[in-house]
Amino acid sequence: MKHLQLASNLEQLRESQGLSLAQLGQRVGVAREQIWCYEHGEKMPSVQTLVMLADVLEVTVDALLFGPANKGAAS
Repeated sequence: MKHLQLASNLEQLRESQGLSLAQLGQRVGVAREQIWCYEHGEKMPSVQTLVMLADVLEVTVDALLFGPANKGAAS
């Protein structure tokens, strides 16, 4: 299953903050390869990792999963 919205949002947020895959992975506590897999829709992070990603990227988990324009839309 592909997780394209998360993948797109994660990559955009990471790049907008000038972080490399390795830097984000280090801050979150996962390997660079894991971040790559999340950004390419190959894997879905755990809830704990989602919370950590959102914290590091200074966004809500909702914004990470659904994008900043999401206003409670049903999925």
